[in-house]
Amino acid sequence: MTNVRLLIIEDSSTARAIIERLVVEEPGAEVVGVAADAETARTLLDVLKPNLITLDLNMPGAGGLAFLDRFATPRHAPIVVLSSSTRSGSDRAAEVMKAGAAAFFDKSLLTKEAGRFRAMLRKVLAKREHETSKSVFER
Repeated sequence: MTNVRLLIIEDSSTARAIIERLVVEEPGAEVVGVAADAETARTLLDVLKPNLITLDLNMPGAGGLAFLDRFATPRHAPIVVLSSSTRSGSDRAAEVMKAGAAAFFDKSLLTKEAGRFRAMLRKVLAKREHETSKSVFER
């Protein structure tokens, strides 16, 4: 499996630090960049070439849904949405998934369920790799 090259898009410095700590504890995973807002993240995408993105929904300026609308495409890395104001199974979580998120995780559970969070990141990345290799072989 490809190593994780994560771009964190999160306006809270505390949440960024938690996500970064959880990711770097995983063998073969690294945080290639952090952005406190969607505008900064847009400029980092092509420069850093992450293969996975975590995205906070509620940020100043253009929010997470606007970012998803533009960048949740096969051309870009899969996006895992993190939110403490949106619960799994809610209408908002369904909206996030419909907008193109690869997965959703309740940010308030990051430290309590760190293992599940890291496993989910690996699963999302493995799914993208499978889809990419499948499309190559179907040509």
